[in-house]
Amino acid sequence: MKQLMTALAQGLTAPVYIFYGDESYLLEQAVAKLTAVVAPDSWNIEVFYGDECAPAAVAEAAREGAMFGGRRLVIVRNTPWLSRKKAAKKGGGEEGSGTEEKAEQQGYDLEPLLEYVAAPNPDAVLLLTVRGNIDNTRKLVKEIKSVGRVVQFAALKDAERESWLRDYLRAAGKSASRQALAYIAVNSGGSLLQLKNEADKLLLYCGEAGEISLDDAEAVSSHSALAGVFKLTDKVAAREGAAAVELLHQLLKQGEAAQMIMALLATQYRNMLALKDMREHGFRSAEAVSRLGVNPYAGEKALTAAAAYSKRQLLRALQILLAADHAAKNGGGHIEQLLETAILRICCR
Repeated sequence: MKQLMTALAQGLTAPVYIFYGDESYLLEQAVAKLTAVVAPDSWNIEVFYGDECAPAAVAEAAREGAMFGGRRLVIVRNTPWLSRKKAAKKGGGEEGSGTEEKAEQQGYDLEPLLEYVAAPNPDAVLLLTVRGNIDNTRKLVKEIKSVGRVVQFAALKDAERESWLRDYLRAAGKSASRQALAYIAVNSGGSLLQLKNEADKLLLYCGEAGEISLDDAEAVSSHSALAGVFKLTDKVAAREGAAAVELLHQLLKQGEAAQMIMALLATQYRNMLALKDMREHGFRSAEAVSRLGVNPYAGEKALTAAAAYSKRQLLRALQILLAADHAAKNGGGHIEQLLETAILRICCR
């Protein structure tokens, strides 16, 4: 993405693009930048939706000249012609298919687009966007790679999310502690748009203050499921059963799914066990967290909570959670009640 944005900043464009991936926020930023460079005037932009148009119509639109001079930008959103499809076998079941023949069987004649890509209009830019992954074995993808650019917008990892957040806050004239950055990054869900929304709330909350602390971050993002699980783990580690159950009820009342709470709680206990074992084998705390590959804030919380347990007790806690999960999935009771009982049993270690 950096190479793309650098080229666009210099006014350099390709005749055809594919933008794909799971990080829609970054993808839309790139679409906006490409639009500003190629067709700042809206009358030179035409937008299609891939599940509502034929490839031939897109190729025809891309061949048209721009109004009042300049260049023309043709965008196809959510293009279905480039994703990996599954075709049914004759004897039942499914098998993966990435061929143009299969695309044509689904009603897409890609030949007009292949012909266009072979000789694109020099006064137009064609952009195809795809949610998720594309099939790199398809002829159309290969042809576009040879004459244009294919850019992936993958979901950011923890360290990348923190770096993005740091830069976003810095652009707003704020600085944040490492703990605050890690806390917001881990509690804002998987999408960058969610992270941006949390950052915007944090900026509003802090007002004129230039420094953002962990206390500020916790005040803004204290109601996420993961933040609740961290607090829940703290209460259980302190053997405060009543407080832990009350916190569980609060999470359920605010709409968090019991199954998700159980999964997050089990993940945290697995992290606690792994980190405790690594510390016993001589790893420093920061090194253990890094090697385990967890968010620094989540790792620090796990290390702190793990100090209240022996390895045997952590194994027992995981067994209790596993038994509750198995019972819930096999008609052994309501998951909310099973989870509550499991929490109280762990408190009585």
